[in-house]
Amino acid sequence: MNIAHRSLLRTLSPFLFALLSGLLMSCTTVGPASVYSGRLAYNESIVETNNQQLLLLALRNRYGERGNLLALNSVTANVSVTTKIGTQLGFGDSGDYSGNLVPFGAGVIYEENPTIS
Repeated sequence: MNIAHRSLLRTLSPFLFALLSGLLMSCTTVGPASVYSGRLAYNESIVETNNQQLLLLALRNRYGERGNLLALNSVTANVSVTTKIGTQLGFGDSGDYSGNLVPFGAGVIYEENPTIS
């Protein structure tokens, strides 16, 4: 291994360690945390909309209109977390890429897709 590779490895090793640690820890915190917060939020929404349905049904009944109730059987939520990390390096003449490179880039996407039936 030459000196340039060692220098690059020393420079990137803390970043790679932090990335690997973050990815491993996210698996243990996303699942339980999403169940804890999601279950309560869905439950409160279901109770609130049931109360609104009953109130609307009582009002319609009072004024002689037809009403109906929509039954909710289940809520299934799929949670996914996607992470992206990238780096751009330039080789050759610096005039070819000067000002066009972003040294490091990162992104996290959190999606929750509920299915209500």
